Amino acid sequence: MPSSRSRQVEIALGVVSTLVVLYSLVIVQQILLGFVVVALLWAVYLFYLFVTVLARIAGSLETIAHERAAEVTDGGESASEDVPTGENSE
Repeated sequence: MPSSRSRQVEIALGVVSTLVVLYSLVIVQQILLGFVVVALLWAVYLFYLFVTVLARIAGSLETIAHERAAEVTDGGESASEDVPTGENSE
């Protein structure tokens, strides 16, 4: 679920996009220029969202790695002992 700040940014980008397209259509009379500017604005915003999501994923993976390392150093069994090696120990 998107945060309220993210929603506010999307609304602001929508308003700015509308104003840019109207300006490029009415004043400059080059609609393609307006679409290029709007596409660039949204591309930057989507890149920012992509980077923040990757940072959250990296943070979560780091937390999982620290928890597993703490389990191993606290005397818990490591994950490598649970994996069968394919050898018969008869």
